Amino acid sequence: MRQGKTVIASALVLMLTWSFDATPAQAQNPGRILRPFTAPLRMILRSVPRPRHVPRTHRTPRAHRNTARRSRDAVRRRIARGAGIATAAAFWPIGAPDAFEDMLGYAFWPQDYDRQFWSHGPRDILRAMTAPAAAFASQSGDRTPERRRLSAALVSSADAAESNRAICIARVKDQAMLPLDRVDETVRLGPDQQRGLQELRDTVRDAIDGEVAACRRDLPATQPERLRAMIDGLWAMRYAEFRIRPALETFYGSLTEEQKAQLAEQPRTVGNNSNEATPSPAPAAICGEAMTSDANPFDPIQRALRPTNEQRKNLQMLYGASMEMAQFLTSTCPGETPATPMDRLSAASDRVMSLLHAATGIEPMFGQFYASLSDDQRRRLNMAVR
Repeated sequence: MRQGKTVIASALVLMLTWSFDATPAQAQNPGRILRPFTAPLRMILRSVPRPRHVPRTHRTPRAHRNTARRSRDAVRRRIARGAGIATAAAFWPIGAPDAFEDMLGYAFWPQDYDRQFWSHGPRDILRAMTAPAAAFASQSGDRTPERRRLSAALVSSADAAESNRAICIARVKDQAMLPLDRVDETVRLGPDQQRGLQELRDTVRDAIDGEVAACRRDLPATQPERLRAMIDGLWAMRYAEFRIRPALETFYGSLTEEQKAQLAEQPRTVGNNSNEATPSPAPAAICGEAMTSDANPFDPIQRALRPTNEQRKNLQMLYGASMEMAQFLTSTCPGETPATPMDRLSAASDRVMSLLHAATGIEPMFGQFYASLSDDQRRRLNMAVR
């Protein structure tokens, strides 16, 4: 025991010394960072015999494994989304690899995916109409290890555009599997139910494969093209949901009441202190956050373009229509979270249709305004407005 304490104390001294002496390059190396922390464990565990097989009764309980997995997923998503907010946003939905994941995730795990899904709305449509190309995250410069692996697998493709789309679709499908993988980890499924879940996975992959507009890596060049691409992407989500629904209904219908209860988690709370925790907001509250700003999104356009009197009138009409669009999208959000995965998928589908109705409704008016601009005004619209 004394020897173990000595080892741990020595390791602590080593860690503190290294923390102050490490160079910036060393501080960015995960292996060098973790090595001092794992050294005492490696020294102590060398003398511990390692069994070849751990009986099931001695394994970590499933609930604990699920909690750990959820924590890792939550951290991963916060880091990914935080990085996007800190720089530039992906062009949703066709430039965001998690659009389909959020739709399926909300169906199964509303406490984790409600804000990710319901926060998309009028802001996305307005950004498609008013934001310059520089406001969107690069959709072709992703050099993550995942993309490099996909690129290597598709390097033989003779068509570069098709190869890029295949990479994009592969990422979307991988992301869409995350909520379904969690189902398998949370509920102990029988053989027939496992086959049903696999059929659901295959259906989701086929549905994404079948929609040309499900994902694209290139950003459309102009604002009208971006708005049209967004509409096409929303249609892709709607058609995919239509194909996914029967397989989801079959799988969910095969679950016992006990298994369904395991999927029906308690409402998430906000706040680490139990005394301060409050229920997670309903979809309507999340949608309402898009209406909290009184700023006119078209004011930067007016300052940058110096429009004529006729163009200014069209811009004012466009602003009025955009406010009506935002109010409509807020009013169509449900006041509470539906109780079952099927009902939540229906709510998500209705949301996509509401976004489609809003975007297609404002598209002609925006197209008329854009057609009245000179070439120089269009250039400034796509480069100067932020």
